[in-house]
Amino acid sequence: MSSSFTIYGDPLSQCVRRVLILLEILKIDYNLVLVDLLKKENTSKEFLSLTNIQKVPVLVQESEDGKFTLFESNAMLRYISNIAKSDYYPFTSCPKTTALCDQWLDWTQSTLRPIGVSPYVRNTYLYPLLGSPVDENALKTARDNIYAAVDVLDKWISSHSNWEYLTGTKPTIADLSVQLELSQLDLSGLDLTKYSSVCRWYHRVKQIPHYNDAKIWERYHVVHQQVKEKGYRLIDFNSFGDCE
Repeated sequence: MSSSFTIYGDPLSQCVRRVLILLEILKIDYNLVLVDLLKKENTSKEFLSLTNIQKVPVLVQESEDGKFTLFESNAMLRYISNIAKSDYYPFTSCPKTTALCDQWLDWTQSTLRPIGVSPYVRNTYLYPLLGSPVDENALKTARDNIYAAVDVLDKWISSHSNWEYLTGTKPTIADLSVQLELSQLDLSGLDLTKYSSVCRWYHRVKQIPHYNDAKIWERYHVVHQQVKEKGYRLIDFNSFGDCE
């Protein structure tokens, strides 16, 4: 593959981590340029010159065809898999599996994240950390939405018990997208262990090669530890228990 990838982002973000994990899985060379979210570097003129959108990650590919820029992590997962001709998104070889991937990628961005995980983590982690007031009504609504979403996921997995992953017997970008989104809940202390099918799947995804690569998670763990050392009371909790 005659091209060069640069990922602009901060591994504190689950959206950045899912892209880095896929690049590692597919053994695609890349450069990571840190855009420090804690310093609000995603609002800098330099970063905004890439896409004019204050979101990470941003992918820039340099090739003989010129420069190609892409934002939205799920779009990156699709694109990277396609150019690598990977079964993580079998666009041409298995349309049904591809459609199921799209189903879960869209569900993550339309349901799980905006009305569940994002407002819940903001009100249980970010706002207390920043000294901002917690919106108790938004917190309760987000918690209820997470329970409803995870219940849908649990029933899907239970009804496809012959599958190990969301779309079949092999992992796909759908598993990376949904699981990394749910991983943010470990910051919140929300107990989801009653959803046993989701718990088993969640830990199965963590065993995918390169998921736990230290260079992907190092900043996440270092910053979390630094915050605790400054005296902030943070929750260390595995929302999905220890089931394997």
